[in-house]
Amino acid sequence: MKKLLKERFQELAGIKPLYTEQDSATTTTKVRLKMSNIEDQVTITEKPGKVLEDVTISWGNESHTVTFEEEGQIDDHGNEGMDLEFIAESDDGKWQFILDVYAEATYPDTDPTEWDWEELIIQDHPEDESHLDPEDRFDQDPMEEGIMCEQCGKMHEGSCGYTHTTQGKPLKTPGGTKGMDAYKRTKLNSR
Repeated sequence: MKKLLKERFQELAGIKPLYTEQDSATTTTKVRLKMSNIEDQVTITEKPGKVLEDVTISWGNESHTVTFEEEGQIDDHGNEGMDLEFIAESDDGKWQFILDVYAEATYPDTDPTEWDWEELIIQDHPEDESHLDPEDRFDQDPMEEGIMCEQCGKMHEGSCGYTHTTQGKPLKTPGGTKGMDAYKRTKLNSR
């Protein structure tokens, strides 16, 4: 009981991960992420001898085994080493994992040496739009070639996308501008 209380105080103070278990097959770390919207405790399982490869990241009902790859350099400390950004993606394409890593000056000849799992960022993958409404998805652009208007069945040209009035009547011009000179329209609206 004493050990658990001590670990809880350390967790609240942000001193170290909740705890780390290590056996010959894996190392498991349980953390509360500082820089993500994930509120659940996150479990990270690493295999010995594999640096940022086959890492299993689990929280709630999610579990993903990923391999981190170097994305770019954050800061170069000369002979003291460098800070790098490593990124991994879930197999289902929904999640992106970002981790800042410290590497010795001899990198890439040596493996990265330090990282803090509490600093892991878990975010929606920037290219995943499954959480958006269909009309907001990039692949469902109503002005895209081959997508027809639901109301009249025709493909419309125009920049605004408004082809019908709110009562459902077709407009004669895109957005119903009625062909007014742009300069006059701008001057009229700016009064």
